[in-house]
Amino acid sequence: MERELKLRVRIEDLEKLRHAPLLAQSRGGSGSSRLLTSTHFDTPDLAFHWCKASLRVRAVGNERHQTLKLEGSVQAGLFDRDEFEMPVDSDTPDLKLLQDQIAADTDCGRLRSCCEIKFWVC
Repeated sequence: MERELKLRVRIEDLEKLRHAPLLAQSRGGSGSSRLLTSTHFDTPDLAFHWCKASLRVRAVGNERHQTLKLEGSVQAGLFDRDEFEMPVDSDTPDLKLLQDQIAADTDCGRLRSCCEIKFWVC
């Protein structure tokens, strides 16, 4: 389960937000940066889109993780939805890894049998 809070900030308030005490406390690391690449996938007929899901593979260094996010609810900018994340061996998703994670009687569950789907990169 993922809970995500998205906020809108006016451009003129961005610097003030960057220096807010709560965010400053969370920066405990060395401040080093890493390249993170997220590639989103869907089928030519937009199967993931139509079942209100998103599928991505995120690369950080030599590590790859695929993430499937299902439809959830939104209240006051707080997103609440199921998320399935697991390591993969390549830059493309492996749907077979998701087969036991998603109920078969849901729109996304019906995708379980389509493991040889040709993807579009979004």
